[in-house]
Order: sequence, then C-alpha cells, then structure tokens
Amino acid sequence: MVSPQYPTLGGARTCSKTIEAPSGKIWMIYIVDLFLEGQNDIGDCNAASLTINDGSDKVVLCGLQQTQLVMVSCGNVVELKFVSTDQALGYRGFKVYSQTIDLPSNWVCKPPNMTIATTMTRKTSPPTTAVLPPSLQIPAYGGTTTSNGTRQYCKFPFTYQGNSESNCLTVDPPIPAPGPGVQEPWCSLTSNFDTDRQWGFCDLSVTDTTIYDICRGQLQTLRCPPGYVIDVTTADYAAKPDGNIGADACVYDTSDCFQSDSSTIQNSCAGKPSCTVFHFAKTLATCENRPSAYLHIGYTCIPNDMPSITTYNLCDNGSLPPMNTSRGFITSPNFPTTPSNIDCAFNLQTLKPYEDIYLYILDMDLNSPNLIGQSCTKDRFIVSSDNNVMEMCGRSYTDFLLSTCHSSVLLQLIRTSDARGRGVKLYFEFRGRSPQDICSEIITTISTLQPTPPTGLTTIPKPSESIGPSPHYVTTLCFPDTSSLFGTNNFQCQTNYILVILRAFYGRGSRCDYSPGDCTSEADNVYRLCSGKQKCSVPFLNPVTLPECNRVTANYLFVEYQCLPTPAIVSNTADLCIGQISDFNGTSGILQSTSYPSYTQTQCTNVTLSSLDGSNLVMHMYLIDLSISSSDPHTGECLNDYLELSYQCNNIAYTRRLCGMRSTELLFRTCLPTDKIFASYNLLGNDSQSQRGFALLYHLVPRANVPTIEATTTLTSSGIDAVSTPIQLSTVCAQESLSLRCDQSGYVLVLHKIQLGVSATVSCNYSLDDCFEDYTSFYNNCTGTTICNIFSPLTQMASSSTKLDLDICSSAGSVQIVADSTIISSLNYTSEYKECKVELRTNSLLPSQTHRGFKIYILTLNLPIEHSQGSQCDPDDPSIEIDDPELGLTRLCGDIHTRFLFETCSNTIEIRYKNTLVNTTAVEYKGFEIYVESIENDECRLINTIDTTYASVGLTSTTTTFIRDFNTTISTSNLPLIIGLSVGLGVPIVLGVIGGLIYYIKVVIPKKKVFISNAARNEIPMTEK
Repeated sequence: MVSPQYPTLGGARTCSKTIEAPSGKIWMIYIVDLFLEGQNDIGDCNAASLTINDGSDKVVLCGLQQTQLVMVSCGNVVELKFVSTDQALGYRGFKVYSQTIDLPSNWVCKPPNMTIATTMTRKTSPPTTAVLPPSLQIPAYGGTTTSNGTRQYCKFPFTYQGNSESNCLTVDPPIPAPGPGVQEPWCSLTSNFDTDRQWGFCDLSVTDTTIYDICRGQLQTLRCPPGYVIDVTTADYAAKPDGNIGADACVYDTSDCFQSDSSTIQNSCAGKPSCTVFHFAKTLATCENRPSAYLHIGYTCIPNDMPSITTYNLCDNGSLPPMNTSRGFITSPNFPTTPSNIDCAFNLQTLKPYEDIYLYILDMDLNSPNLIGQSCTKDRFIVSSDNNVMEMCGRSYTDFLLSTCHSSVLLQLIRTSDARGRGVKLYFEFRGRSPQDICSEIITTISTLQPTPPTGLTTIPKPSESIGPSPHYVTTLCFPDTSSLFGTNNFQCQTNYILVILRAFYGRGSRCDYSPGDCTSEADNVYRLCSGKQKCSVPFLNPVTLPECNRVTANYLFVEYQCLPTPAIVSNTADLCIGQISDFNGTSGILQSTSYPSYTQTQCTNVTLSSLDGSNLVMHMYLIDLSISSSDPHTGECLNDYLELSYQCNNIAYTRRLCGMRSTELLFRTCLPTDKIFASYNLLGNDSQSQRGFALLYHLVPRANVPTIEATTTLTSSGIDAVSTPIQLSTVCAQESLSLRCDQSGYVLVLHKIQLGVSATVSCNYSLDDCFEDYTSFYNNCTGTTICNIFSPLTQMASSSTKLDLDICSSAGSVQIVADSTIISSLNYTSEYKECKVELRTNSLLPSQTHRGFKIYILTLNLPIEHSQGSQCDPDDPSIEIDDPELGLTRLCGDIHTRFLFETCSNTIEIRYKNTLVNTTAVEYKGFEIYVESIENDECRLINTIDTTYASVGLTSTTTTFIRDFNTTISTSNLPLIIGLSVGLGVPIVLGVIGGLIYYIKVVIPKKKVFISNAARNEIPMTEK
C-alpha cells in the first residue's frame, strides 16, 4: 500500500483504509519506506503523518523511516490513516507492506471497544486461575504466607474495601511491616481480600526468570508488572545438530548449538515494560551455518519506577542507605539531565553480615570513546569491586552489572566540561546468603579507582594487507575463579587488536569444562564487558544460577573468542559505498562509512559484495564498530540511521539491520564462494559530535576450511514467512509452446490471465493497443501445479475491437460500446468553459451468462483547484464525475497520481467533465486521462436474481458469499409483498413465492444495498417506506 503519487508527495489530503484478515489471523505491518515532514518542536507529527491503529495500539509515524516492523496487530482489523496538510516538495510519502500470520497460541491481546465484522476465534491470555509467567508475578512474604518452603505470589487484581486493586498497596497494611523503618507495600494472596483475609508484603525485588522458546516465524510478548522493566538474560538462536527446522525442532535441548543475538533483542526490549520478540529465520555462523530452529529467550523484570523504593544521589556519599535497607536506586545528579564537569564517588556497602550486593544498570547514556578499542575520555563511569575495576561509557540498556559477596562496591562518575548524555541510573539489592557460603578473601587492596594502564605491545604494527582475525581461542573459568582478586585480565589481545566474543555461557557439568549435554545459560555480561575492548576481566567469584536447569549453580564459565585488527593497522580500507573486494590484495579488509571514525551524513544503497571471481573463498563478516543513532524508543526499530546487510546461504537470502551502539561481533558467514552480500546504509542523524559511523571487517577463508553440514530438511523460505513471487509476463507466438514452471521447492503456479492477441502490425509483440480474447479457462488445470505447457493456437478470434481513445468533448453526448478498453481524456487543460460527457457500455454481444462491468483507473489528473488539496471538490472546481447506477457519483479534482479507482457491476457508466473556472495564471496543467476496461466481474457472478417478466430482486455485495441458484416466476400481485418484506426485514434477502408459500435465502454478511429492477434491468425507484 502506498501514499498518493508515491514516490512523490502531492498536495494536502486526508484518506484512510481498513484492512481485515480472516478469522484466526493477525497482521504484521512493515514500513518499506516512509519520508514525510518531521516532528515539530514539541514532538507532534502535525504536518504529515501515517497512523496505524488496530483498536488497541496506535502508531503515528512521520519524518524519515526505513524498512521496519512497526506493528503486530492485536486483532484481525487494522486501520491506516494518512494526513498531509500542505504541498511539500522533496518528500516521497510512504510504502507499507502488510502480511497475515496465524494467531499465536499464546497471544494475550484483545482489542477493546472494537467491532469485528466477521466472527473471530481469538486466543486470549490464560484464565486468572492459570499460573502467570514468573517474570509477571510479585512474590509475597510475611502476613498469612506459609513457611513450608512454597513460594506464594500476589494475586492481581484483588478486591479491597469493595475496590479492585491492580498494584501493591502502600496504605493500611493488616499488621505493621517487619523491622523498624521498613515500609513494604502489601497485597492479597487471593482475588478477594475482603472475604479471604489472605495477604503478604510485596517483595519488590528482581523477579524470577521467564524462559520462552520461539519457533520460526512466530512471536512472543515479554511483559513485566507495573513499575518494572525488562532485563534480557538470554537471547540465543538455536540450531539442531541435523539442521532440522520442523515443528518438532522447536524444543530446547542442551545438545543444540546456540548463537547469541543479545544485542538485537536488548535493542528492542531492554528497559521497556513490554515488547514483542519475533523469530526472524537466519543461519548461525558459529553453528556451521545451520538454520535457526528456535529462539531461546530468558528475561527477568527489574524495578524502575517504584515510589516506595528510595533513590540515592551518586554524588552524595553522605546519604548512604540506612539499616534494614534491602534495595534502592542510585542515579547521577539530576538524572536524566546530569550536568557536565563533575567527579564524584559513592561507596555502596552492605549493612548486615552475610549479605551480597547485586547491581543492575537501568539506563546509561554517556559519551563514547573516540575510537574503537580506546579508553573512555569525556565520560568515565568506574565500578570497583572484588579488586576488579570496570570502566564504562557510551550507551547501555537495562542489564545485570555485577554481584559480589564482599561488603562494598565503589562507584565513580567523571565528566569533562563538554560531556553529553543523560547520565546513569542503577538499581541495587542486598540479598542474604548462608553463613556456610565462604566468601573468598581479597588478596590485595586498590588504592585508587583509576583503571590499570593498558599492557601488551608498546609499538604499533605498520598497516598490512595480511593482517586478519586471530585463530579461535577458548578459555574456561572454574568456580570460584579468584584471578580477578589479583587484578588479572581473563581475556586479552595485543595492541591494536580487539576482542570479539563468539560464544560465552555458564555451564553445569561433571567437570570444569564443556561437554555435550551440559546445561548452559548465556553469559550476557561477558559480551558487554569484553566485546570491542583490547582486554577485560570477568569476575566469577559469586554463584550463578541456571534457570534452564531448575536454578542449579554453574561450575564453569566457557568463553570462545577471537582478536580482530582495528582499522589503524589494516591497509585494505575503503568506503562501503564504493569499495569492492576484488580491488584489494590479501584476504582481509575494512569496509566503513564515509569519513569514519567521523560521522558524516550519507545515504548509500544497493552495494553488492562478493568473493573473488573463480576462487574457492567464502566470506566471514565481522562488525568492528557501530556508533550511530539509536533505535526508535517506542518501536525498537532502526529509523534514520541504519546499516543493512543481506547475505545468501544455500540460495536463501537473510537480512540484518543494525543501529545504535553495538559491540564487536561476528555477523555471518557465506556458505558458497558464489554467495553475494547486498549492503546499504543510511546516516542522517544530527548528533555527529558523539558518533563515529561504522566499520566492518571481512575475511576470506577457503571453503574447505569451514566445516559445513548438510541439512536433512528442505529450506523453503527465509525471513518471516514464505511469500509469492512477483507476477511475471510471457508472450509466445502462434503455433508455439510456452513452458511455465516454479523452480522453488514448495511453490506452485497461479495463472492470472491468458489472452489470445491480434496485432494491428501483424507482429508477435505484445501491445496494449492490440485486440485480445480471454483464453484463461482453457488452462484452469494448470493452477496448483509446478509446471504447465501452454500452446498458442492459430485460430479465428470470435470478436476483436482495438482500444478506444476518446476526447471527452469531441465525443460529447455519445454512447460508446467498450469491448475491451478505452481512454477518456481531455489533455492540455485550457481555461475555457466546458461541460462534456460520454456514456460507456460493455459489449452487448457478449454471452448473456457472463456478467460484465468496468474497472476504472486514473492515468493522469492535473487540474487547477481553488482550495487546499485533500478537502472535497468545490462546485466551481474543474472536475471529473463518474456516475455509476449502483455506486453513485464519484467526483475527482485537483492533482491525483496514477491509481486504481474501483470496479463496477453495472454495464453502463457516464463520465462527465465540467470546467466553469477560467484560470488566468501562468501555471500549465496537464488535464486528465481515465482508463476504463471492460471486465468479467467475478463478484457480480455471485449475485443471483429472480428472473421474472415484471421484476427481479438482486443483491450487491463485495463479500464472497455463495447463494444457491434460485429462479422462479412470480405474479405482479406478489411483488409488493416481496418488496415490503425485503425492506421491512432490513437484511439482505432474496424472496420468492411458490404455490402461495414464501421462501427466502438469508445471506449472513454485513448489510448491503438491495435493488429492484425490471426486465430491462432498469432500477425501480423505491420510496423511503
């Protein structure tokens, strides 16, 4: 679906369209392209906008937006509304792609206050008696909760003093909270506290973990309780050992191969109260390019907006948490408008023995380093714990930061005078541990918060063509790992090389090493702490539980990584827009944005990359650095800034779109030397001072060196679902054959139209001016097959009429028979008074069993207008009127692009042109061209009439409804009864009288127009009665 005149934006207008899917289906709405005027100073899209509304959610879009998923509808009906308030040059409008998917079995959405025309079977959320996902439940303690080891949860909503409550209450607890100074809210354990009196204090801590396995092409909504936000703990695509992607493969198994995609999922979900995750099919580079079978998602919910939780100022070390504190927020001064030029520290200490500190980032928005691999400069957030120092800057989503069994964590924020960004917001918890759990002693103390200076090579290697990624390294840390107590870096590369984490997970097995079948859980903190850095240290002193295995404790941390060269030492460097791999020597090179590492506004489309011609090399593509505008905060999609890479594997195309700040990662590997990569990027952000652009590293490897596996199942599609191919046109000369075939596995032919044609020039070349006769019915058996042979006979055509070209004023008042098509026009508008009309009729010689109508298009419409485009045509405006006996009058004026208008069931229409405005400006107008095609209207075939000598009753409908053949003769005396019943019942019915009895067929569709016509098919006027 496109905007009027796409890809140009015309004048002012307001229009809308509603799309409805069958019962049991919902819509996925994508923006293919959108370029409208942007928001005003207060963030409103008041100049131009596209609004997508499913009755539950509403998305308003304006500005520049690129391909993205903008909505998964709540129900099966979606309304799209386009508004443009004025003529704006230089904008494209929009192009929208919509696709239906089966209603997921776990779909919890139900559109409120929305009437659906068809009967729907919608699967909603489980009844209130069912167990909710762990992340959506708030535990309760104290009160009437039992102490038998069974955890109890708040029941929402619950009735209290006759009112329905959906949150924990902060007033009137049945008994005081335990301990002095504790002000915990409370909740009911049942749906009615007034009658049951069962209650407990709300444990407003991090929730339990919820785990989902999302099948290919399916989606899952992640949700948190009110006041909580999502922390993604695991986001792994999984591949089966045999490459199976069937329905039976969508089950978690410890023997599967996993590849993290936490950056993408965090970009969409972290820090939000809810989000929708979709399994976009892909190949897994770290799993021998096997296809993804399911997406393994784990998440918890972190308190973010809780008035009952105290907030502490990071720069006020005098306001430390008091005794009995169990949790709290720590923010930089005046967050989210933290000032620059500050240097302050906060010493977070436990208040009781046998307590651990758990620290989470809720939001961090600080300046990034100037170059990848460099230390932070303008902003430095330093965290010191367990003799380990972490220095952070840039952007971070909601994420687990650390846990320590020691009594303190030291936080420091240093900002220069030109630092930018919102600042930092943290959440902490003090959690008790058993006295039997021994906390390792810290061997040395840290006298300063300053990080240890970098070590490694002291000389910078000269740029080289042969420099490429290192071999794969594997490091396993055994619990408890005490190396961090000595300030040791667990993972380190030489100078001007940076870390890329290929796989990192905590595991539980029979020994301190990974074995197939071990239970594992993604170590997201390793990606965050180490990716893109020259070295890093990952503490593993505190127990880590594995949600996939009933919360057993991990006994090892497995990390697989490589070291990648930075652009500083790679001589093969080029702009992605113009660089070609064939122009480089060596097997590795850097492809980067214009002016990298400086940000420059650039647009680049349709770049094709491939391995060297005739070689046996496949390509590994790494992301070295990405520093561009973040995704949209509401949709999580990449809009103004993005890098899009499409690659082939086993003749299937896969696409990745990246934006924001992303860590170094292996993006993909091609499967064959002939596979191509298609790239484009869009950098149109305005924050060039704090952004760098992007850099990619490609590495060519002999295919024999890359292990592959033959999949045992057939790969039929990529992306969200299988889609039909574009319509193809073929022409074959008389007495020759044409073979039509579908080569894609799982696809079949659909024939839209076959026509015999006669050319006025006696040539075998298709032209719209030729005469045609429909021949489709002779090959109906081809539809649904994979191959079909068409033979073009040498035969006399029954009738032929070339296309009419009529000037409406030269043919004024005439009646034209349209056997095929005609163009009604008045070109080169002149400012003179005109009132012209022409009547068009379908060919009356066609067989009476075939119902004919018209299909009407605008080719050109460019007339002067006295008011803003988009409102109704004024009576004095030059205009076109199309008068259809059934649809009524359609009036057109102003400037309208080429578009389809409507189809008719009538075999007669009248087109009128009126110009009463004498235009005196120097502007030239084109006039108009209306294309009218005589068609066989299949929907009109569904209308059965009662054939009588005197009258017939018919029904017009656009709904596919089949009515059994019903013909009878009725007397004139029965006609008033039929008409009266038809009008009085107020529903679409067809009536007949046989032997004094009244029979009727009721059509179960929305109310439609009923018309009465005589034998000459002239409509009989009906009074309001």
